[in-house]
Amino acid sequence: MSVVATAVQSHFALRQPHLDQPDLVTYHTEFLARSAAGPADIVVTELKLGHQFSVVRAQLLQYPGGSPTQGPPRLCVEALVTQGNLARERHSSDVLSLPTRDLRAVYQIPPRESFARFLHDPRVSLHAKLEFTYPPDTDAASHVHPTVGPSVREQWVRWSAASPGSRGFTPLALPFLADAWRPLPEGYGLQKKWYPTLNYGLEIKRQPPSADGWEWLFVRVEMHVVQDGRFDMSCLIFDEQRELVALGNQVALVVGVERNRKEIGTKL
Repeated sequence: MSVVATAVQSHFALRQPHLDQPDLVTYHTEFLARSAAGPADIVVTELKLGHQFSVVRAQLLQYPGGSPTQGPPRLCVEALVTQGNLARERHSSDVLSLPTRDLRAVYQIPPRESFARFLHDPRVSLHAKLEFTYPPDTDAASHVHPTVGPSVREQWVRWSAASPGSRGFTPLALPFLADAWRPLPEGYGLQKKWYPTLNYGLEIKRQPPSADGWEWLFVRVEMHVVQDGRFDMSCLIFDEQRELVALGNQVALVVGVERNRKEIGTKL
């Protein structure tokens, strides 16, 4: 999802610089067909341009075999993206903020130092990009903790030293981070399934403390209901001051793994 958000940011920098809206605010994505590793085109269409927020449609298209000569492009992902200026929003004198339930007390975010670092597993591609720490006693194979069970996963995370250009998490990295977790149904022993995402929504709540981004972020992923082959996953991301950085929600399916072996571009 971050590649689409980056394309939208580039669009505003090149086509609408006078709006000064460099920041991703909300992101809603529908996954329409399977995509493949390789070249893709992202087409950005302006739907509403405003002083405070602007909305665009971003479509990710791929050609069969990665070449226009192999046939017409297929629409794999369609996103509605809201851009704004988070710094301008925070310092505006005419915006409203109200006290709500303190999520820090609700989830009792543990200190990073109390978590145990997971060893690098070369079989897991994300381990080449991210460094995870989990609560003590978390099972290394399933990532399930005996207290919270398989429907919840909590971890502190940062870029690994091996990740190219690793610094901190910028807002454009948050769509990637929010979707960077093994599907929670795997914690129930369902490793031989496929979990295609139907849609994903994300809202960015705040800017990082500097241009380098957040070094460490706490991510809590929770699954609420699995029913009739469909499940949800909510994602809350906090910084080291226990401030909410972003929140997301995903809807996905549980289907047989043989469905993942169909031709690229197959509709879900």
